[in-house]
Amino acid sequence: QKQFLLGSLDLDFNASYTNAVIKENAPILENGVFVNTVGKQFPRIPHWQVKGIVSWRATTALSLSAGARYSSYQYNTLGNSDPFGGYGGTDAFFVAHLKAPYRFREALTASLGVANVNDDRYHVFHPMPRPQSIRSPKRRQPTLRADSCPRQHKHPTAAPNENARHSIPRSQPLAFSSWG
Repeated sequence: QKQFLLGSLDLDFNASYTNAVIKENAPILENGVFVNTVGKQFPRIPHWQVKGIVSWRATTALSLSAGARYSSYQYNTLGNSDPFGGYGGTDAFFVAHLKAPYRFREALTASLGVANVNDDRYHVFHPMPRPQSIRSPKRRQPTLRADSCPRQHKHPTAAPNENARHSIPRSQPLAFSSWG
């Protein structure tokens, strides 16, 4: 019996909370002044990070995905003196992404998508991109079984290995991602 939707729906989710505080350290020189870093938040580690993605396999060739990421505010310096957001600072952010890969045949897949579809404007030291389209055709190299490979050298007394695989490159793989 084939299930509609539930059998073709995938959900991945993770969340983490980190309270990374500097417990001991010698004072550091920051902007010409010695700064005590004890008790400060460790740089580039946000308290909260949440990520999730929902994928639906509409057909055997087409799947549709929606994903989202959240990161709470984080510092860039040991002394926690960097600005909140703007150039040199890091903002909290929530971004959502959409993607639709289509498999034409086993070795040829193309996908279209939009990153930051919700147009969240945030900085991670510098401004992060506004909504971006993603186009990525890919062609995989075929993989052949070892017993069907004409260039496979077998020892006459060796037992055949059913799990052995040998890849013969027929061309260079075509893969690129375009942002713009």
